[in-house]
Amino acid sequence: MNRKLLFLLSLAFTLIGSYGGSAQASSESGSAIGNVTVLASESVLLQESGATTTSLAIPGAGELFVTLTDLQFPTSFSSLQYAVSNAIDTLVAPTNAGTTTTLDLTAPTTLYANVFATVGQGGAGLYNLTATFVSAVPLPDSIGLLASGGLLIGLLVLRRKPVRRSWADYAGDETGNAAVPG
Repeated sequence: MNRKLLFLLSLAFTLIGSYGGSAQASSESGSAIGNVTVLASESVLLQESGATTTSLAIPGAGELFVTLTDLQFPTSFSSLQYAVSNAIDTLVAPTNAGTTTTLDLTAPTTLYANVFATVGQGGAGLYNLTATFVSAVPLPDSIGLLASGGLLIGLLVLRRKPVRRSWADYAGDETGNAAVPG
């Protein structure tokens, strides 16, 4: 194989291996790199006490980050918690506001974020619920790049042949002129 063909083959394998969707990094700590989708970002004003439910449509495999924040307007909640459940059971037990919960999910599903809030007598409170989904990064892109690099190195090793010369190659011919090794 000549060098141009080798270069074109390695370029083709690299392009095939790196083809795929774009990935975005999440600013959430501990998250994987993947496509980020905001499933819910809502602020709710409650008077006294109440419970609300927000439906979260999970598109596929990845990580779900859920955070509930007491915005302390006009007053703070005396109790503010959230739980995450599916149609059958509770996946995350009631958790206090200010804590981010991470769920590793393997398939598309629908989950529900349930918020339980209590404000003092005659008061009101404002909270914010945020649910962010980071899709899993597809692994075949990485495998394609690794395979194309291995193939390129293998072809380069096979192409390189050691040159063996003997002392006779450097000896002169009958006229006394030294032969040029070639």
